[in-house]
Amino acid sequence: MVSMARAVRRGLAILAVLLVLSGLLWPASTLAATTNVQVNVCPEPHIAFLTKPANNTHTTMTSVVLSGKQTTGVSVRITNNGQVYPVSNQALSNLFTDDVPLQLGLNRFTITTSNACNQAQTTRLAVYRTAPPAAAVWQILCIIELLIILLLITLLVLCKRHRRGGEDATPTTL
Repeated sequence: MVSMARAVRRGLAILAVLLVLSGLLWPASTLAATTNVQVNVCPEPHIAFLTKPANNTHTTMTSVVLSGKQTTGVSVRITNNGQVYPVSNQALSNLFTDDVPLQLGLNRFTITTSNACNQAQTTRLAVYRTAPPAAAVWQILCIIELLIILLLITLLVLCKRHRRGGEDATPTTL
């Protein structure tokens, strides 16, 4: 009985295929319309990780290299305070890098990833740039450091004289 039921099902399946192929069950125009179905599968537009710099980084450098990894099939766009910067993508590894100039003060980066289905995800990053100390300040600091060193040497010589019995003792050299 089981083999008979299996034979009937197989015969009905063959009959259905023949009817479809002959156009009796469904017209050929319906078949043509249903065979051209296009499915767009879009990857999630997201950055797997942002390698550098860390959020809220402080620096005196004039530029910073942003780098990270995005998902396959996703484009990356970087802006800093409204200015758009080109991104170098490496298609095989999905890595991106960009050397972006920094303005003095707060630099607000927006890293936007988007896919072919117009879905987007945004990551924000802040980098603070401070001006390095001026050359005059460095010169003053160097002079102060030299004065401190001379003062310490003088104190060392005086301490050695005091241990030897006062000012009559022969001066020592360093």
